[in-house]
Amino acid sequence: MKKLNVQELESRIAPSVGLFGFLQSLAQSDAEFGEVFNQVVDADGNVDVGTTTDMVNNSDLGVTVSPVVSSFNISNLVIPDSTAQSILSMFGG
Repeated sequence: MKKLNVQELESRIAPSVGLFGFLQSLAQSDAEFGEVFNQVVDADGNVDVGTTTDMVNNSDLGVTVSPVVSSFNISNLVIPDSTAQSILSMFGG
């Protein structure tokens, strides 16, 4: 019997979109987001965890975070369309 991982289950349950491609498109359409995204994610989907952590800690968000992992890649992550729409709504989309 084959076990399905979470990404496979999500893709079967609800329409979904690749997180990396979605965020790349958002970065192209929103200059402010694009500036941040391009600073912390490389062309292969690798996230610069240290820079990302520093950005959050040095922001006006009023939170302090520390990384749980030292490296992270978003190229094979999938999010439901509803999550993508929620993210777009934060950017006026």
